[in-house]
Amino acid sequence: MSWARKMTWVDMKVRMRPLLEIVYKKAMKKTPGLSNKLRLKVCYTPEPNAYAIGRRTICVTEGLFNLPDDAVQGVLAYEVAHLALKHTHIQLLIGGGNSVISLVILILRFIYIIFTMLALGSAYSAYRRGGLLSGCLSALPGLFVAGIIWL
Repeated sequence: MSWARKMTWVDMKVRMRPLLEIVYKKAMKKTPGLSNKLRLKVCYTPEPNAYAIGRRTICVTEGLFNLPDDAVQGVLAYEVAHLALKHTHIQLLIGGGNSVISLVILILRFIYIIFTMLALGSAYSAYRRGGLLSGCLSALPGLFVAGIIWL
C-alpha cells in the first residue's frame, strides 16, 4: 500500500542505517518497550519524507538522502516516536473501525431497501383487493421499520 521497498543500494544502507541506529539508541533510553528490530525501507519518490508503517518499519523516500545528516536524524526521530507511542496501532484501529461501521451501514441500507420494497408491494396488493385505505394501512408497518433503519 505504501510502495515501500527493501533497500537494495549499498550506499543507501551505509548512510541511512547508522543514522537510524543513533536515533534508536536515544529512543531506547526513553521508551525501552520499543521494538529491537526496526526495519528500514525506501520509497523511490523525489520528495524528502519518511513515515512509520506497522509496528517496526520506517520508510524513507529517496529525496530524504539529499538532506544533511542532522535533518535526516530529526525526521527519523519523529518516525521512531510514532512507533514508540504506537500511533500506527491507533491508525489501524481507526481504519478498521471505519471499515466495520461502513459495512454495517451498507447492510442496513440493503435491509431498508428490502423493507421499503416489501411495504410498497404489500400496499399495492392491498390496494387492488380493498382500496386505497387498506393499501396504506398495510404498508405502514414495513415503512415504519424502513424509517427506523433509515434513521
